[in-house]
Amino acid sequence: MDIFVSYRRGKGDQSAGRIHDFLKTLGYSAFYDKDEKSLPTGAQFPETIRSSLEPSKVIIAVIGESWIEQMHRLAEEADWVRNELLYAHPQTSRFFLPIYLSTDPKQLAGRLPPELAFIETAHSRFLWSEFEGEQKAALLEELRELLPDPKAVDPAADAPNLGLLCDRTPEEGHFVDALRWQEQSRRPAQSSRCRRRRPASRSCYRSRYE
Repeated sequence: MDIFVSYRRGKGDQSAGRIHDFLKTLGYSAFYDKDEKSLPTGAQFPETIRSSLEPSKVIIAVIGESWIEQMHRLAEEADWVRNELLYAHPQTSRFFLPIYLSTDPKQLAGRLPPELAFIETAHSRFLWSEFEGEQKAALLEELRELLPDPKAVDPAADAPNLGLLCDRTPEEGHFVDALRWQEQSRRPAQSSRCRRRRPASRSCYRSRYE
């Protein structure tokens, strides 16, 4: 496992899913607990989480509004976000990347339990209000310094499992690519008549998602 994506459910968890999807399209092996491939139906939650954290080289903490609002839960030993973040402690060999989404590191000041105080002092240049092209490029640049370059994968690989991506909005790129691939794969080949009537650079059959 290359990367473990940690987040607090609520405001911001969709962004965590988008970050995970982006990492997968780059070819990284990444864990995100709403992904069926990361946490299959029927899998034992504690064991799966631990077995994914142990080999992870990078832990990304998506710190959104719900993360800040529920910061008091980090003092509870049974809190899973707390336990995930302990794997990112500086005493471990893992890299830690905090990503602030519509939040600010100053909001952590003096509010973390001692064992997680390293989060407050961890430098982050990822203070974002969205996760789009500019943010994706910055994250990729950072990961290339920490991990070997992976082999990019085809977004259409998720087409047979579109039902597992139902927590994404249709506008998100990876989801749209898979939908388009699936829809086009079901259509008959273009006729020569259709090809003559349209420029070569345009598809005869236009997806409703275009």
